[in-house]
Amino acid sequence: MTPALTPRTGKTPRKHATRIDPSNARIALPRCAATFARMQFLIILLAIMGFLAVAGRLLRALLLALGTGVESFLAREVTEVNARRGDLTALQESETRHRVARRARLGAVARLALWTALLAVPPFTQFTAIVYACYSPLWLLNRLRRA
Repeated sequence: MTPALTPRTGKTPRKHATRIDPSNARIALPRCAATFARMQFLIILLAIMGFLAVAGRLLRALLLALGTGVESFLAREVTEVNARRGDLTALQESETRHRVARRARLGAVARLALWTALLAVPPFTQFTAIVYACYSPLWLLNRLRRA
């Protein structure tokens, strides 16, 4: 018995080489699952490193914000004391210091808000571990800045 001819080409149909044999798929599945498990482990490891990197920068920004807040407070107090004494030269210098300290405090609070957002937003996304894993290069940036 000969196979039927296809209407388009007039040739006999062939079996395609791209067909998936179910027996081969069962053999390849555990290898794929093992690779997926290894990748998941690496992503979680990188996510932990990224979380710790951002948490460290958040802590550093918090300490900087507190320090610049104290500096701004002290500069304001010195300005008030100079104003009470009537020392115009010292008053002008202390006002300049107070302005600089206030600007530094604003920058420190902005950095604190940035690191807080980078740490707090990913749990509300679908890709939490991947986002935290993307933060892991911050460890390298920290090392490069010190060198």
